[in-house]
Amino acid sequence: AEKTAYRRNLLTYSEQFDNAAWTKSSVTVTSNAAVAPDGSMTADLLTPSTTSAFVYTTTTVTLLPSTTYTLSVWLRSATGSDVSMYISSNGSGVTPNPTNQAVTVTTSWQRFTATITSSAAGGGVNAIIGSINQSWASGGNVYAYGIQLELGSVATDYQRVTDWNTELLAAFPQTAVYLDSAGTTVASVNGLVGLVLDKSKGLAIGAELVTNGDFSGGTTGWTVTGNATLTIVDGVAVVTHTAVSNGAYQLMTGLVVGRTYKLTCRISRGDTATSASLFVTASGSTSPVAGSTSSSSTTPEEKTFVFTAAETSHRIYMRAEGTSYPTVARYDNISVKELPGNHAYQATTGNKP
Repeated sequence: AEKTAYRRNLLTYSEQFDNAAWTKSSVTVTSNAAVAPDGSMTADLLTPSTTSAFVYTTTTVTLLPSTTYTLSVWLRSATGSDVSMYISSNGSGVTPNPTNQAVTVTTSWQRFTATITSSAAGGGVNAIIGSINQSWASGGNVYAYGIQLELGSVATDYQRVTDWNTELLAAFPQTAVYLDSAGTTVASVNGLVGLVLDKSKGLAIGAELVTNGDFSGGTTGWTVTGNATLTIVDGVAVVTHTAVSNGAYQLMTGLVVGRTYKLTCRISRGDTATSASLFVTASGSTSPVAGSTSSSSTTPEEKTFVFTAAETSHRIYMRAEGTSYPTVARYDNISVKELPGNHAYQATTGNKP
């Protein structure tokens, strides 16, 4: 099946109805039981045991409000005669709920389609072979292949999907996608994407841009603000402050505007702090403008995030959060290195694709 960058099949395991991604209600699935329309031995046999049988997606797909979608699936009768049944959708995200499309399945492969209109509020939907409130003809065994749910009013070329990450890597081998700048994995086929890394250069990293990020040189290279103090205890930087604007920072220079950089660190909070924060800020500011991370743990945690340089100089700013002053935060192994390549980052959830 063709893989296209401009449209996604919103369903997973689109040829594997025996997978746990599909819940079977009074239906037995025999996998790879017949030759599919594409010539591969990947069509599954669906055998209903009652007229109220159906197969549906275990996890709902979230639809945009008041939007048209198209459900499609290839079906062929396995009985030698026509089978009357339905393909449908069900859930708070569709109107009417359920939406049923009657189909007559013959002994030849046909691709059946059903138009789905999402509700004004949008929401979740299950794709269904069969129907939760209509009958599947008694003894109506059918072969099924290539189910697809997609945005738009027309069924486009079928796009095979197993788990989404596997398909994405196959379709776009030179990219790695994440939910956010911290590298959180995109968990589902219709999950938001906040970070796209170009792997064409192997994700090789550049030279170190932080001076004394392991604090082996004491406090060299770091400056405190306000009434904060910076001490080194057992090789770890300890920032103590008495007001929200207090902390410690280092000014990084030699960055290139528009290029992507990766920050890694090891941080934890003290008992009186709510969290330990680490920001990449503007060169003359304490505000987080390029990226940030934090830890609410009293045990050191490894943290990372990716940011794009907005200036040739940026501050790395360490700050303990909370109002039970004095508050304490601990830092070690702070590192910033360039990630060569053409990367993309979107921090605003509403703007993520």
